Amino acid sequence: MIGRSPISEVPVRVVVCLKPVPDPREPWRFDPVRQTLVRDSSEGILNPQDDLALEAALRWRDAGLDLDCWALTMGAQSARDILKRALAKGADHAVWLHDPDLAGSDLLATTRALTAAIRRIGVVDLVLMGDRSLDAGTGALGAMLAEALGWPHLAGAEAVSVSADRLTATRQGTRDRLQCAWPAVASVAALAGGPRLPSFTGIMATAKKEPVTWTRADLGLAPEEVGLGGSATRVIERMPSPGPAQGEVSA
Repeated sequence: MIGRSPISEVPVRVVVCLKPVPDPREPWRFDPVRQTLVRDSSEGILNPQDDLALEAALRWRDAGLDLDCWALTMGAQSARDILKRALAKGADHAVWLHDPDLAGSDLLATTRALTAAIRRIGVVDLVLMGDRSLDAGTGALGAMLAEALGWPHLAGAEAVSVSADRLTATRQGTRDRLQCAWPAVASVAALAGGPRLPSFTGIMATAKKEPVTWTRADLGLAPEEVGLGGSATRVIERMPSPGPAQGEVSA
């Protein structure tokens, strides 16, 4: 069973999807055959909007909500480092989807993997993530994951609040106020104050705590459902950005 509405007396279980992305301060490397980003480097960083989603969940706990927070990610070694950081910030559990069969997954294949992981976690009340990623920037994963789970989706949120039977979000840059019943998916675009840093106490407390690692087989998915083989899209060609136009200075 996944999802319960309204929230019962047990802790609210929130899964925060975290994506490792290439550091924008460094040159991005691409596989010349697959035409995909090389993600096996340890130099990846946490997608900034996903960091805001984690912060939103942790603030609910600070405000007194009985919260069971799961950090979930998929990727190479940098993904593990991101999960360790999430644990140091206050996440209760961390799940790392790590398998060569998952490499090259597009949005559709990624949705399959994340959906399977959420179902394996069990009863989940809310899935949080950033509104878009720094690398691909499609802003579509939240809606696709909500569709796969059969839940409502609140997109572009800059403030999210919870109550016993309702999730409320204010949409970034507008006066839109969205509400839906549990369970749900919410995509965070902005958050006042920004994310916290891991505390020294948190770092020490989780120094020896490792994320749980799940493979494709653990998720119950066939090889053709994930990776390049399970992807509905493929990059055919890449072209360099033309860069900013040169201005002209007149005397």
